[in-house]
Amino acid sequence: SVALSAQAENIIAVETLDHLGGKTKQAAAFLNTIKATGKRVLLVLDEAQSPVRSAFNNIPRTTTIADCLVNAHDIVSADVIILTQAALENIQDRLSAPVAQPVENA
Repeated sequence: SVALSAQAENIIAVETLDHLGGKTKQAAAFLNTIKATGKRVLLVLDEAQSPVRSAFNNIPRTTTIADCLVNAHDIVSADVIILTQAALENIQDRLSAPVAQPVENA
């Protein structure tokens, strides 16, 4: 994707964020550790990450989105993009899927 390529230097891939335990304080500390505090953060999660989503939703300038819903506008609008390994794999699968060809009318 062109959007991902343009943002390559701003992408952080993590194995999981389960260790944050759904706590906003720990999520904020994580953002501080990666020097993303105060920046527009896009957190792309697989569907199984609802406690993590809840923790980050309480942090200003942070947007959480499911991997199946992320689009180019979301990506280019972010200063920092954080993807879990599962979300990254799901996006790669979606982008590499064959495109259905239109059926011509007979």
